Amino acid sequence: MKNTVAILSCLIFVISVFAQHDCYLRDPDAGSRSRNVDFKHLKLNLELLPEKGMVKGVVEHTFSPLQKEVDSIFLDAPKISIQKVLLNDKEVKFDTNDKGLIIHFQPALKWETTHKLTITYEATPKKGIYFLGWNEATPQNKTLASVRKQIWTQGQGIDNRHWIPMYDDMNDKITSEILLSFDKKYKVLSNGKLLSFKEQKDGTMSWHYKMTYAHAPYLIMLGIGDYSIRTTKTKRGVDFIPIFPKPLNLLIVTPKT
Repeated sequence: MKNTVAILSCLIFVISVFAQHDCYLRDPDAGSRSRNVDFKHLKLNLELLPEKGMVKGVVEHTFSPLQKEVDSIFLDAPKISIQKVLLNDKEVKFDTNDKGLIIHFQPALKWETTHKLTITYEATPKKGIYFLGWNEATPQNKTLASVRKQIWTQGQGIDNRHWIPMYDDMNDKITSEILLSFDKKYKVLSNGKLLSFKEQKDGTMSWHYKMTYAHAPYLIMLGIGDYSIRTTKTKRGVDFIPIFPKPLNLLIVTPKT
């Protein structure tokens, strides 16, 4: 009888333990990354060299510490060449590795403060941003040649890190803006509201887009090409911009009455 009671007691204990704790094999890639700062806004000034497949940029990150003291942060930037890093307009020390950029702060940053991090860089990315048609032989149809030359991005899920040094994870939401000058023959599209576009004396057009709603970093996008652009609105009054390659002209036929 005593043995039976002892066995039942052990079984009850084991069942209670398993009832309180999940049993699983640990996935090292599961869950969001821990972070020691809150990124709030990303401002990107770009120069694109499509024939070289190259991105030159200056990115500004506005952020605040999430810990009492923060003496370093890591940004995703695989194979990006980092030229200069400024914290609040003063140079700071940094290191790079195959995965990204480690920035060191001396003295450490404190809670309830806001800072601006400015990074000058160059990249020749194989992911995230794609330069199509810029090095192809020119076909006889020149219109087709123009349409083939496009630049577009695909950041989902973690590919924007290949052309922007950034915290590239969905557990931090930011607002963003992009400033870019490009050949005036092409249209430039990006997230948010088009604040300005102006023709320059060098034959380029400068574009400035700004997104005021917080979003995951992978949603930052660019689309550049010989497009026709038409602006319309959704039922809720939000601007919506479908784009079409110019040769695909839309023909609206009105029946005779």
